[in-house]
Amino acid sequence: MKQWHIVVVGGGAKQTWVLDDAEREEAALRLRGPVGVWEGFGSDVWQAFREIRLATDRLGMRLCCNGARRNAHASSMSRQMSGGYLVYLLKFGQQARARDLVQIFDYAHPTRIASVADQDRFYAQWLSSLVHGPDE
Repeated sequence: MKQWHIVVVGGGAKQTWVLDDAEREEAALRLRGPVGVWEGFGSDVWQAFREIRLATDRLGMRLCCNGARRNAHASSMSRQMSGGYLVYLLKFGQQARARDLVQIFDYAHPTRIASVADQDRFYAQWLSSLVHGPDE
């Protein structure tokens, strides 16, 4: 079983919680903190992690890791190749490249973290910037 220590901010507090990966055929993650336990399941780690984030977003808790960055996205190819452990950090007007890949659970500063909904909006804007340019 893999395990990560994730910095969590919310409600004026900053704590370190434990995220476990059950390493099964279907991705299964468990986030444990002093205020509860959340589980996420999916075809890969990216999907399972987003499921956990949807629950913690409702509580105003932000998980400070690359997978929760506003500009993070896991493409179909990166999900197939890494099982969802690698995400791209996207830039408006630029195609994602291999050098933009980062580990999903590595630390990211709280100012870079967004909700799942904000992340989805950024992704849609990024897609549009590839067609229309970064300034439109």
